[in-house]
Amino acid sequence: MIYMKYFIKTFGCQMNTSDSERIAAFLEQQGFSLAEKNKDADLAIFNTCGIKQTAENRAYSMINNLRKENKDVKIIMTGCLANRADVQKRMKKSVDLFTEIKNFQTSFEKLSLCHPELVSGSSGTYKSGEMLKQVQHDTGYLSIIPKHTNNFQAYVPIMTGCNNFCSYCVVPHARGREISRPADEVIDEVKSLIKKGYKNVILLGQNVNSYASQVHKVRKVHQVHQENSDTIYFPELLKKINSITGKFWISYVSSHPKDMSDELIEVTAQCKKVCEWIHLPLQAGNDEVLRKMNRRYTHDHYLKLIQKIRSEFKKHKPGIPFSISSDIIVG
Repeated sequence: MIYMKYFIKTFGCQMNTSDSERIAAFLEQQGFSLAEKNKDADLAIFNTCGIKQTAENRAYSMINNLRKENKDVKIIMTGCLANRADVQKRMKKSVDLFTEIKNFQTSFEKLSLCHPELVSGSSGTYKSGEMLKQVQHDTGYLSIIPKHTNNFQAYVPIMTGCNNFCSYCVVPHARGREISRPADEVIDEVKSLIKKGYKNVILLGQNVNSYASQVHKVRKVHQVHQENSDTIYFPELLKKINSITGKFWISYVSSHPKDMSDELIEVTAQCKKVCEWIHLPLQAGNDEVLRKMNRRYTHDHYLKLIQKIRSEFKKHKPGIPFSISSDIIVG
């Protein structure tokens, strides 16, 4: 059997980095090995970012240059740019496959590069060893056990997508609507990381505050099985992860001010393993600008959140320094 080499270039945010770790694991399950340089690869994956024009331009340049150097290499574009019609038109001569990250596994089969015997027998997922031959829901690819690039810090995506449609942002169009991973799957992944010695767990999502996982329960009452479901929201998930045995710390990004609840602020301050840090993007300090951005909060609302965060940290972790970071769009 001839084993092919792959190369992944990642642009953009922590979520893209986490996605690339799962792509790498998937490819190695198919018998691929990592190429040291992109020119030596049989398959090159470009996990793209559509937030910054500089990152977009770099992706175009690298793909076109690679195609000139190696006309036989198979090139896949995924990430935020992959589903844009203008990008597909521009790059169709250089790219063999455009695919959204959530469809990577099934789309990959179109290139006929994987070995059937490996696809049917892989055990690299969090779902009882089943290989996800067909993505059943938009978080299916997140069930792949990632190939981490760091043995101290690990990204754990808890949801993907966004429902907010800020006027300047491409994410809802690129990643689709919000879908949350099952809470048990997230917890199992964190437990596995802690057993391996990881110390820094970063929970990821385009809007972690919106996390909501349905938990189905079956109970027997008077010989009759009754089904019901509960919803686990982000504060409860945070508490469950905080209760996992081991010495490690937790942080999370990104948060949306309109969804930053009093409960989440309190839980963040109360949990001993959660870092004394909250990243809360402001984007603008003018209410009219915020309205045009479709941010759905005001200057005053944001300031009240900051006051609440300060109050809760001083109450539950007195004397311990804490930090609040933000993003602001200027120009």
